[in-house]
Amino acid sequence: MSGKVHKNDAGFENDYGDFSKFKKVYPPPMAFHEWIYLQYILVSGIYMLEPWERKLFNSAIIIFIAIICLILRYLLF
Repeated sequence: MSGKVHKNDAGFENDYGDFSKFKKVYPPPMAFHEWIYLQYILVSGIYMLEPWERKLFNSAIIIFIAIICLILRYLLF
């Protein structure tokens, strides 16, 4: 490769070859609940935890949310 750009070049080419010949593949569409779960594991960082640690973390989150709901129920009603 000489480093000069020619007008007759069909696609983007670098030291690894011509990438214009690759077919563009799109991932299948994701359901909304799958996207929400993916955001949850990425934002909270639990994708790095072992399965038993994930269960413990998720249990703590569920218990925390349940306590908050009970407190709000008694305060509002």
